[in-house]
Amino acid sequence: MPVWSNVKKGATTRCQVCAQKYAAKRRQQDVWGRVPDEIDQWIRLKWFSIRGRCEDPLNRGYRNYGGRGIRLSEEFLNPLTFIDYMRSVGDVQDAFTRKLEIDRIDNERGYERGNLRWATRSEQALNTRVTLRVDYGEDKGILFRDFVKKYCSVGLSRALFLHYSGVPLDEITRRKGRGPRGPYVREPRV
Repeated sequence: MPVWSNVKKGATTRCQVCAQKYAAKRRQQDVWGRVPDEIDQWIRLKWFSIRGRCEDPLNRGYRNYGGRGIRLSEEFLNPLTFIDYMRSVGDVQDAFTRKLEIDRIDNERGYERGNLRWATRSEQALNTRVTLRVDYGEDKGILFRDFVKKYCSVGLSRALFLHYSGVPLDEITRRKGRGPRGPYVREPRV
């Protein structure tokens, strides 16, 4: 509470609580160069999660990130640099509204400039180490499921079986399958 005699004299213009809030806002202004908004805070929480997965051996995700060499680049060890960069990647307002996640484009590289994007959880699920990618014709690194949709008449499970059995991709595309893309149409039961 302010000393009312100081307020009457004009020695102070704020109560102690307001002065503390004002001082905190000034400190943020000095550190951030601006007053951080909710998007800055949201990206900062993501930065803390990334840093934990990459650097803390006690973190549950460390084995899949820091344990296999995925790191934050030197420039992104500063959260403000990371936040400013992520604000420049794509439409950050749309990412915030849709609650998108930060995704690495190339899973073998770390969190570095040019390797980050905003992605949905389903896009992230397709961008894992276990996702099968193939090179076929003009398509380099195409997802196997997209390869099957585009070039094959057999179903995905049959194509996977053939692929893991060592059948070349050209042979898989020539195989005739059953179902909507193949010549076989089921006869109605009598």
